[in-house]
Amino acid sequence: MVKRSNNKAFVLLETIIVTSVLCVILIVLYSSYSKILIDISKKSLYDNTEYIYKTELIRSYLEGNPTVMNRLGTSQVITHCSDNLSGNPKCSDANVIGNEIFKFMQVKAIYFTFWDISDTNEQVLNLEPTTQNYIKSFDAVSKGSTYRIIVMYKPENDELSSEFEYASLQFGSRD
Repeated sequence: MVKRSNNKAFVLLETIIVTSVLCVILIVLYSSYSKILIDISKKSLYDNTEYIYKTELIRSYLEGNPTVMNRLGTSQVITHCSDNLSGNPKCSDANVIGNEIFKFMQVKAIYFTFWDISDTNEQVLNLEPTTQNYIKSFDAVSKGSTYRIIVMYKPENDELSSEFEYASLQFGSRD
C-alpha cells in the first residue's frame, strides 16, 4: 500500500511540474507572437503598394518642376509641405506646387532627404514622431548621391486615426 500512495503522489507532482512548464512556454510564445503582430501592424503603415504607386506619381510630377529641384541640396531635410508642422505651408495651400494632386491623394506632408540619412541631425528631430520612426526604419544601403522623397498620407479608411501611412522613393541626384 505504501508503494501505491507514493506512486500517486509522484504522478500528481509530475503533472503539476509538466503543467507549470507548459504554462511558462505558452506565456513566452504568446508574448513573442503579440510582439510580432504589433510589428507587422506598424510595418503595414510603411511602403504599402498603393502608397508607393501614389508616391511615384507625385515624384514624377515634382521631378519635372525646376523650382522643386533647385531647393535640393540646401539642407539634409527639406519640407515641401506639411499639414502637421507649424511654420510650413500646408499641402493644400494654393501656393504649394502640386496642391490639387496632394488634396486628391490625401497627402499630409512631403519631405526630401539625402538617401543615406544615417548621420541625421536635429533637423530630423523637428519632424513628427511618426515620421521620425519611419526614417529610423530605413536600411543603411547607400544609393550614391541621390535624394529620397518621403510622402505621408492620411489613411483613407479612418479619418479619426492619428496613424499615418508612408512611402518613399529615390528622387533626383546630388550630382
